[in-house]
Amino acid sequence: LNFWDIVNNTQVTEGKLDVDADATYVNTSKITPPEGYELTVTGDLDIRDGWVYVEVKPVEKAKKTITLNFWDDVNNKQVKEVPMEVDADATEVWTGDITPPDGYWFVSSGKLAIRDGYVFVPVKPAEKPTKTVGLNFYDEVNNKPLPEGAVNVPSDATHVNTGMIELPEGYEFTVTGDLDIHDGWVYVGVKPVEKAKKTITLNFWDDVNNKQVKEVPMEVDADATEVWTGDITPPDGYWFVSSGKLAIRDGYVFVPVKPAEKPTKTVGLNFYDEVNNKPLPEGAVNVPSDATHVNTGMIELPEGYEFTVTGDLDIHDGWVYVGVKPIDPPEKKEAVSAESLAESTEKVTEEAPEGVVAEAEVTDEIVAVDNSTVMEEASQPASAEVKAEESKETAETAVTDNQTAETPATSNTDQSADKDSQVKSDNTPKSEKTEEKNIVQTILDKLQGKK
Repeated sequence: LNFWDIVNNTQVTEGKLDVDADATYVNTSKITPPEGYELTVTGDLDIRDGWVYVEVKPVEKAKKTITLNFWDDVNNKQVKEVPMEVDADATEVWTGDITPPDGYWFVSSGKLAIRDGYVFVPVKPAEKPTKTVGLNFYDEVNNKPLPEGAVNVPSDATHVNTGMIELPEGYEFTVTGDLDIHDGWVYVGVKPVEKAKKTITLNFWDDVNNKQVKEVPMEVDADATEVWTGDITPPDGYWFVSSGKLAIRDGYVFVPVKPAEKPTKTVGLNFYDEVNNKPLPEGAVNVPSDATHVNTGMIELPEGYEFTVTGDLDIHDGWVYVGVKPIDPPEKKEAVSAESLAESTEKVTEEAPEGVVAEAEVTDEIVAVDNSTVMEEASQPASAEVKAEESKETAETAVTDNQTAETPATSNTDQSADKDSQVKSDNTPKSEKTEEKNIVQTILDKLQGKK
């Protein structure tokens, strides 16, 4: 806040005010002007580059009228009485604000007390004609003008000696001696009188969490009884609960502060199914206003989806692209009903040759078919009837072998015929076994086909 006195065309002071991060103006209702000043306008004031220009003017005080009693100190007589308006609380006037009667000059310059509404002003006859010149006081340390003054000098004077000039309170000359008169004015360079100092302690107190934040020393004038928040810098991450003047008590100033809320912004989430190449409903997330990315740990995914990549995702024009994919469902064993299994077994059994039965266990429950079950079933004999057939074939083979051993040697033709008969006898059970296995495999293939 840049407080500017538009009456005296000078800066009064600077201040600070906490506003929202996106604020573009400040309403005057939130601004406390410096003591002795009032706002010249009310309403919304624009924020430009972090500053608000605040025009103020000195508060117009109540007035009263006093009487100046000019007394000829040489001839011991009254010259004249002149009314003068001053502030209601004024207790003295300065000769620089008074114009003496024509032909007279002040016996001395300086402050004159107001007593019962009167000011006794001793004057003396002027030996020469006089003229009034203005005094342009300028603070050369703070680069600002101060209220002007005036002084009477002989009409032919070309300069004014600093001994004739009364300074504004709290200032001293930067140079002394004769000061030139230019176009009826005298430039008077001044600087603030260096006052005695004292060190106080600022006790910053977190008013929200009810705890002390820190203590900081501060140097002020020895006669100071209060400090202004505009002259104080709050701790990092904190701001004043309110602005204005704070009393100094026993060398301490209690400064209530509160945590500063970090400004945030909302960014959109553009969810896209990269497997099925389709957009999903959008989302949003709040992040710090200076954020340039969003971490996937801050994002809530649509149901049934997972990230294609994790980590920090860039923010572009207020949006974040979030690639996702459907979550793979767990593998499920396909169930085969007892009814289906029975139908398959019955069909295969009907197709099997006489004497061979393809058997499968059928229950009222749902049975799961997987590779381990198939392999286990494939390793089992087809049925009890097949086993019996195998035993019969083995016995017949043994009898044939015995008969062959007891028969005398015959011709080559007979022997060849015997061998053919033997081969046929041996091949018969093998062919039937192979057929058994084929039937079992057919059953399994049918079951797997059902799956």
